[in-house]
Amino acid sequence: ALRALDIRELGARGGDRIAILSPNRPECAIDDFACLTALCAGVPIYPTLPAGQAAYLLRDSRAVAIFVADPVQYEKVAETRRETPDLRHVILFEGTAEGPGVTTLQALQQLGASGEGKYPSYEEDALGVTPDDLATLIYTSGTTGDPKGVMLTHGNFTSNVVNALEVLPLGPQDTALSLLPLSHSFERMGGHYAMVHAGVTIAYAESFDRIAANLQEVRPTITPAPPLTMAGRPSGANVPAWDRSTVATAAAPLTGGRASGPEPPPSVRRTTSGSSRPSRPSRSPVRAAVRNAS
Repeated sequence: ALRALDIRELGARGGDRIAILSPNRPECAIDDFACLTALCAGVPIYPTLPAGQAAYLLRDSRAVAIFVADPVQYEKVAETRRETPDLRHVILFEGTAEGPGVTTLQALQQLGASGEGKYPSYEEDALGVTPDDLATLIYTSGTTGDPKGVMLTHGNFTSNVVNALEVLPLGPQDTALSLLPLSHSFERMGGHYAMVHAGVTIAYAESFDRIAANLQEVRPTITPAPPLTMAGRPSGANVPAWDRSTVATAAAPLTGGRASGPEPPPSVRRTTSGSSRPSRPSRSPVRAAVRNAS
């Protein structure tokens, strides 16, 4: 809840886009929910993208703020700052940097705490989100031209999360090992929103090379991942947790096996994956965030 107030104190308003440029870490998940509860739309950016491609996404999405992992990722933003006129704020998860509108996560938290009393209707505002409100922009890889921002609504995610948990009954007794970056659409839904909605504990893999070791350390009960990742055991010796894990591969198990319908016209950016409204009454991702913050 307080992190959403931090974002409001920056001057961000409902409908604004806020980017995250970082490898997976708890701050990414926390700030994604902060964006949702501040009624903003998140724009996840792969941390492996070069500066020019990251700048294109920031410019196209018209992001007003961006969270970056550290000074290394910040350099990508600084290098192309003149190309992103809408970007007003840069927040570093760790480390420091100099530049216009640059601050640290700690300083932002202090700013939000000082303004806590300004937003007495914060929870009411957050719960007023509708299924058709934009939740995020996830960009395509750009292999067939410039990347395109796919508009995913609260209803899109809620529909998939509800259907997923009808197929995979998960709960607080479960632990997930997150392998894919949160900028990946499958991970965002299956490894992030669905897990939080179900109360699952999430552990983030340190790297692809460390998957075998992380499986032994975490001993997850579920590991959402695409089939290619699960083509064989990760490199390494025996992985005792692997055989007793529920391994959800590909999108079908996490969307209830439901078809997405016909392809939309190329000009249509809004996703048609799942209904725009949940198949049964449920909390949207923002409602889960408000509930868990209470």
